[in-house]
Amino acid sequence: MSSRSGLSQVTTDFHDLQKIVILPALVVFASCLSCAKKNPIVVVDDWWNLDFAKSDCALRATRNKAACLFDPTLEVRNFEAQLVTYFAADPSCSGIVLVGPNGREGLEPHWLLMLDFLPGESTQSWEIVAPGVASTRRQVYSAGKGEPKEIVHTVCAVVQHGGGSVVN
Repeated sequence: MSSRSGLSQVTTDFHDLQKIVILPALVVFASCLSCAKKNPIVVVDDWWNLDFAKSDCALRATRNKAACLFDPTLEVRNFEAQLVTYFAADPSCSGIVLVGPNGREGLEPHWLLMLDFLPGESTQSWEIVAPGVASTRRQVYSAGKGEPKEIVHTVCAVVQHGGGSVVN
């Protein structure tokens, strides 16, 4: 057997090894990378929403404006419940996890949805804060005003990066 034919046999064996072992291993590795991708998490910041609404009611009372007739807690909770309903029904939210106030512990990093809730209004101002390394490094990513259905659809598009790219 000449050295050339021996080299040819080693090369053939190596190509067979690639086909049998290495290529399938790469396919499995690549598929595992996509499995490891975590679903984005959006937390509805109920504490902020409720505190903002209560502060607005207190401010109205001191400025002789139309005062809140009732504690705004129920109104905030109803608006948040509509957000949850529209979130569950909106296909653009597929793959996103929406978390209420009781499930946010240990969920770093996550998006934070806050409402500047004004009792008695059908539309509410909102902002979504991008995940950060620490809470002091969070920054507003997007903001707007709308009804629950509009808010949810826009928030899901932002989180899914379904719109255009923005550079600040």
